[in-house]
Amino acid sequence: MFRMRDNKFRKLWDGVQNLENLKVIDLKGSFYLNDIPDLSKATKLERVILAECHCLTQLIISNSTLKFLDLSECSQIESLNVHSKYLSQLNLVGCSSLTKISVASDELTELILDGMGNLESLNVNTRSLEELKLHGCSSLKEISVASEEITILDLSSTPITSLSISSLPKLTYLDLRNCGNLVSLPELPSALYGECL
Repeated sequence: MFRMRDNKFRKLWDGVQNLENLKVIDLKGSFYLNDIPDLSKATKLERVILAECHCLTQLIISNSTLKFLDLSECSQIESLNVHSKYLSQLNLVGCSSLTKISVASDELTELILDGMGNLESLNVNTRSLEELKLHGCSSLKEISVASEEITILDLSSTPITSLSISSLPKLTYLDLRNCGNLVSLPELPSALYGECL
């Protein structure tokens, strides 16, 4: 475990370090931290906690073993790109500056991004996602979601103009209330229960 909460570091180290036995990184409250180094050599990494790292503006992690990522209250982060086969928990509460999110995981089951007013683009590719809630994401323009398991999709009060759900065979609940810019809908699954417009 690498744990250094509430430190004053701006960066951790240069280059790629051999971290093959590292499983947990906990840097919660590292207010000045603005860069996360390459973690590709941390082949056993499972948990990364970066909550309250207010100076972090972007994060790119490609690590197939990562299961848990906490970015709560990272108020300045603007872009997130995470590729991890086993990522199941992603906490983005309070990430009010996020405009672009790209997540690829086989295990992610729930993603709640309610009220993220700056979010413009969302790309989620996961086989196991069951719930996606984007209520009140008032800048959302692009949505790409691929999941064979998703049952709940909440896009209420977002400015989306079109929607494709052909790849969501298990969708049973769709909320499109207050989507005033929506101009077209595809054929909806027969089992779908939705609150539309």
